Amino acid sequence: MKLAKYFSELNKNIVKCELCPFNCIIKPDEYGLCKVRKNIMGKLYTQTWGRLLSMGSDPIEKKPLYHVLPGQSILSFATSGCNLSCHWCQNSDIAQWPRQHSIRPLPGASAEPAAIVAKARKNSLPMIAATYTEPTVFYEYSLAIAKLAKKNEIMNIWVSNGAINPEPLQELIPFLDAANIDLKGFDSKLTSKYTGLSYKHAARTIELLHNNGVWVEITTLIVPGINDDSAQLKDLSSFVASLSPNIPIHFSRYFPVYKYHRPATPVEKMIEAVNIAREQGLNFVYTGNIKLENSENTLCPSCHKTIIERNGYAVPELNIDDQGRCNFCQTKIPGIFKNL
Repeated sequence: MKLAKYFSELNKNIVKCELCPFNCIIKPDEYGLCKVRKNIMGKLYTQTWGRLLSMGSDPIEKKPLYHVLPGQSILSFATSGCNLSCHWCQNSDIAQWPRQHSIRPLPGASAEPAAIVAKARKNSLPMIAATYTEPTVFYEYSLAIAKLAKKNEIMNIWVSNGAINPEPLQELIPFLDAANIDLKGFDSKLTSKYTGLSYKHAARTIELLHNNGVWVEITTLIVPGINDDSAQLKDLSSFVASLSPNIPIHFSRYFPVYKYHRPATPVEKMIEAVNIAREQGLNFVYTGNIKLENSENTLCPSCHKTIIERNGYAVPELNIDDQGRCNFCQTKIPGIFKNL
């Protein structure tokens, strides 16, 4: 265990965790909602420090980040745990593990931050991603890795649900190069009921990251009955466009999983989501878990030619230079196309 960041001490050895929007009030010997942060004698401790559950090399396209070093690989790592409880959790076996098991310590091998950075250097990987589960619950571990990676000229990525308070996010931002944030919908009542928290916190995180110069891409899983109505898709897309028409959005197709068993998202609904986003002025709209025409490729917004061709996670054709300029018309494409 390691002393956690962002908590305050209350009366009678009770603590308040101030890392994420739940702001849990935790009595002695009890855990916060995430089940990985524990009050021990009036101090808050994290159990995720150094508990490496998963690590491996992935294509950057898998995150998904389509405007960050296309075709290159990234070292991904995670501990167990999440602060949300989505009914359609894609990685419930590891993300929900602390809630489902009372056994401690958490699963995983011991690995200090230096070991993660050394692995990236050894394999000549230009980026490290905190991903698979929720980086907020292993904030201290991820922050230490990010600081060390930056010293070694390695880029840092977060793949997150965006449920983090502004103050810890501001501490992280100087060491963060890019993030994919899961915007789960645009209906506060439904997102609260089925994920545990309103979408508004993720929207705030997206805005903070964007305004502070972190490259942001957004993923929205189109879940039938939750966020698939036309009005909500329009509001969501309009919000993203209001920040910048150049923020890429990835609409991913839902399939039955975990606690949610409605049929998969209809193809027609995926097409509608893409069309609505484009109508709201978004320049880069992609789809996941389904292949639609030009839904994987990046087209130049000026000459409309394919500048990044994708086939799954492979990038067979790249018509863009390391300054992010289209090879056909020299239009500057927003994103990160050059290593540190």
